[in-house]
Amino acid sequence: MKVASIFGACSIAFLLTACGPSESEQDLFAAEVAALTEQAKQDDAVRDAPGAMTAAGEAGDPGVAAATSVTVPENFPGDVVLHPDMTLSSATGMSDTMMLQGEVADDIAAITDFYQRQMEAQGWVDESDPAGADIGMRRLRFTQEDRVVDVTLTPRGDQTAINLALSPRL
Repeated sequence: MKVASIFGACSIAFLLTACGPSESEQDLFAAEVAALTEQAKQDDAVRDAPGAMTAAGEAGDPGVAAATSVTVPENFPGDVVLHPDMTLSSATGMSDTMMLQGEVADDIAAITDFYQRQMEAQGWVDESDPAGADIGMRRLRFTQEDRVVDVTLTPRGDQTAINLALSPRL
């Protein structure tokens, strides 16, 4: 991105000098080069910041920087419990269907116990099936009136991945 921006600015400079730019055009060009240089510095800072990812394209392509800070949607229901130590990696959804994904540095048994206690305290009915426990993962299901919350827990190294899906009850 920085190379393309600077190349574009240099191309403009060449054209302007070939035509004999006025002083005001030179000042405008200098301001544009300064702005592009500052933007390139900011892009580098974002790309190098903790929690940033880079997706590289073809060889020599500097890639695309993206911040990975994820927050719970504003319209996420307050009676759906989230583990307090969960680091969110994804939050998607529409009005009544949402999915949150993240990780917690705890084991599946402790997280299962947390969700069972906290969701029941919020009035949710635990309809979990112990299937999957024998292969190291756990699926929890909680229902309340016309809604369902499915929580899938999967070990991932020293972390436990949490996939929480909220949807209408069919």
